[in-house]
Amino acid sequence: MSKPSESTTVEASARDKEGELHCVRCHDVFDANDKRSKCIVEHDTETFEGSRNGTEWYTGTLGCCGASYRFHRHYSEERADPKYCFEGDHTTEPSDVRYNNCTVKICTKEGCGSDLHDATKKEYGNQQEAKKRARTAKKASREKEKASMR
Repeated sequence: MSKPSESTTVEASARDKEGELHCVRCHDVFDANDKRSKCIVEHDTETFEGSRNGTEWYTGTLGCCGASYRFHRHYSEERADPKYCFEGDHTTEPSDVRYNNCTVKICTKEGCGSDLHDATKKEYGNQQEAKKRARTAKKASREKEKASMR
C-alpha cells in the first residue's frame, strides 16, 4: 500500500465534516464551489513605520507586508496601497501562501489541527531558508563586485 502524498494529507486535513475546507492563509472555513467567497487578510496598522514630514498626514510603510500607508493626524481617514495584505482565492496548499508571521500566520494545532500546523510550519521554515539563501547570495555577489573593482 502506498503512502499518501503530503499534499493529499494536507487537503484531507483541511476538509471538515461538511465538505468545507480550511484556508491555510486566513484560517476561515470555505466552500470550494462558492466562487464569491474570497480570502481577505487585513493589514496590521500597528506595524506602521513612517513620519509626518511637517504635513497633516503620516506616510510610510506597513511592516506586515510592505504596503504603502498614510493616515491623517486628526481624522480617522487612512489609505493603504494595496488595500489588504492579501485579497484573492482561499487555498488549502501551504506552498501557495507567503507567511509573514504577522498577519499571515501558520496554522495552530489548537485552531487548525496537527497536520495543518505541521505542514504550514514546514512551509514557513522553507520560506525562511529561501530568504536566508537569497540574502547570502546577494551579499556574496556584492562582495565579489567590490573585489573586482579593486
